[in-house]
Amino acid sequence: MLTVLTQQVRAGIFGSLFAYVVSARRTRLAVSLRRSGSLFDGTTWRAARHPESDTPAYTPTGPRLEYRLTLEPHNQRWLLALDFPADAPAGTRYSAAFQAMGREPVRTRTRLDLSAYPDTPVGMQERSNVLEQALRLPAAINPRTRALATELIAGNPPAADILTRALTRLSELGLVYTLRPPLTASNGIDSFLFDTRRGFCEHFSSAFVFLMRAAGVPARVVTGYQGGEINPVDKSLIVRQSDAHAWAEVWLPDRGWVRVDPTALAAPGRIESGLAGGLPAGEALPLLMRPQFSWLRDLRFRWEAASNLWNQWVLGYNPERQRELLSRMGFGEPAWRTWIVVLAAAAAGLMGLLFLWAIRQGRAGDPVDRLWARFCTRLARHGLARHPAEGPLDFGRRIASAMPEKAAELNDITHRYARLRYRPPASPDAVRELKRRIRNLKLT
Repeated sequence: MLTVLTQQVRAGIFGSLFAYVVSARRTRLAVSLRRSGSLFDGTTWRAARHPESDTPAYTPTGPRLEYRLTLEPHNQRWLLALDFPADAPAGTRYSAAFQAMGREPVRTRTRLDLSAYPDTPVGMQERSNVLEQALRLPAAINPRTRALATELIAGNPPAADILTRALTRLSELGLVYTLRPPLTASNGIDSFLFDTRRGFCEHFSSAFVFLMRAAGVPARVVTGYQGGEINPVDKSLIVRQSDAHAWAEVWLPDRGWVRVDPTALAAPGRIESGLAGGLPAGEALPLLMRPQFSWLRDLRFRWEAASNLWNQWVLGYNPERQRELLSRMGFGEPAWRTWIVVLAAAAAGLMGLLFLWAIRQGRAGDPVDRLWARFCTRLARHGLARHPAEGPLDFGRRIASAMPEKAAELNDITHRYARLRYRPPASPDAVRELKRRIRNLKLT
């Protein structure tokens, strides 16, 4: 949850940034794609299909959080949204699983102004087929977990008490959060809970949901992004791909869907401090989280702040903003149109010069490669062309067997080339010697 009034979020799915939040004072953030996994085949949780509408499947209540989202292209319809989204731009769709969805896949960087109501109760009048789906389990797997579920429901307690008992029992198992879990046996959840007891958030959420379903409480796995990092340069909150997280939701009759994060039982620091705060002592951190690379992290902060500033300017650079900028620079309506043509022509000329330079550089090439190409061309004229996938040593052996009287010279040249090419750096003297031997090679 964010205690903010105005925020700015930037999201990128693949590899780098997931979110920025400007002017934020963070206690806990759950940025969620809300890919709820309700279908379980014994090894994999998959998202069920949910109906969509133009309005949320709940009535927003409580504090309203407004924020600006810059979403990187990820070729899916999901829109990054804080729980629970409402008042989204026209065209936004809302799924029955509380997701904000675009009508088309996000294929370009997009800026959205969104609102969230994190205190909204959801699923109070959940559909019976959704609840039935949230209880399904494959038969005859994980018998020890099922036995634990039987203990939890002794005395026929209400669902809220079963939830409390489950969390207490799991906290007693000594589970450990790690990014390097050992392999589990065929009954993976039994193996995690009672044998290895080491795993990451997917292990925790999967085991918890299985246990709750076995105890008769509807539950599902939810994946999204949790945590984030304040950029000290522009005070934005950055949520990265490394902040991907899995938690769970259980359905209680008087409360609807309630979020539960079982990972917090073993790694509470993962919830408040992100990935680095959840790993056990001695486990290697991702590269840029390591203290010795703080200088590289600072450099990345500056680059991301500049990138965020640029993106906000470009994405908001509509015609009205263009005219305003040019007017401030002293250009009236006719003048700024002329300047746009001039700047476009200048940009085209610059691109042309860069293109010509790139072609010239490509022709210049590497001197070792030029010598090798010259050598191969000479052999090809004698009916010994090198095959496209043939390495230098294989090529040398083939041509040496075809021209045994020149075998020593041919093998010497191909071995010299291989050493220069694959054991850099190549000294100028070694390159000159290769050139001399190729020049002195007599094939006729």
